[in-house]
Amino acid sequence: LATAALGVCLLFAYFGLELSNHATPDDVDPVQWFERHAPRDSLLVGLSSTFPRRLSARYARVYDAAFPGSPGLTDDVAYRGRRLGRGDVRRLHATLGAFGARHTFLIVTPIQENFVRLYGLLPAGSPETLKRALRGSRSFRVAYDRGPAAIFEYRPHAKRRRL
Repeated sequence: LATAALGVCLLFAYFGLELSNHATPDDVDPVQWFERHAPRDSLLVGLSSTFPRRLSARYARVYDAAFPGSPGLTDDVAYRGRRLGRGDVRRLHATLGAFGARHTFLIVTPIQENFVRLYGLLPAGSPETLKRALRGSRSFRVAYDRGPAAIFEYRPHAKRRRL
């Protein structure tokens, strides 16, 4: 009886994370595109660190070896608990520039949106307001934009617009 009760509880515990564990083509396709098109020694930063990675044979040439993991903006407490948008573009300059990678890209995919929602890291709609702010910034170039997923190339030497 105890085993059955514990088993039922474990099912809810295990499948409760399904929202952040289920990757769709909208999560996989942008990463595959990145691995095919990004220059050597690139850093791919996510909204969160939960997104598929290393999906093609080219990944060893694409990803900067100095960054073995996938950094995420919400790993930094400064990006949590509030809607991200235009006011965060300057902070992104400091955050992404501090990595020191030759080529830096920021990716936003549905699995990351689900993760930040599941764990309460960002309010609903924050990924969309961030993408809108990055589209309006000269320091970020849209490299990939299909459906709910987008990849932005960080260009630190582009002339900034006044905010």
